[in-house]
Amino acid sequence: MKKKYCFTKLAFQLIILCFMPVSILLAQNETYDSIEIDFNSYGDNIHGWFYKAKGKEFSSTVILLHGYCGKDYLIFELAHVLAENGFNVLTFSYSGTWLSKGIWSPETSLNNVKSAIDFLKLDQTIEKFSMALK
Repeated sequence: MKKKYCFTKLAFQLIILCFMPVSILLAQNETYDSIEIDFNSYGDNIHGWFYKAKGKEFSSTVILLHGYCGKDYLIFELAHVLAENGFNVLTFSYSGTWLSKGIWSPETSLNNVKSAIDFLKLDQTIEKFSMALK
């Protein structure tokens, strides 16, 4: 009976550890004044965040990409630092990861980057975020 109790306790602790990155993701993202955005990438709805440069009406924009699928929560702090230092930042989850629809692959990830650039060039995006892109 004691062995079963130890296994249950260990399983519960592992479940909590598995959900910690998600809670870190949500906590970091809410802390840093980001604006949630969505854009279309070859039929997939891509979910992301925009960080407005502090203290500037017009600013350069950085597209910040996470390197490994599912690890995008690691870049929110970097996005905040860049915004604090005068850069607009767009970051998003690739197709098929986190809240973005579709299927992840290297090809869809490259398509997502192209679509993010196209999204930033839209007149309504420039107007909404006051970016100097054109």
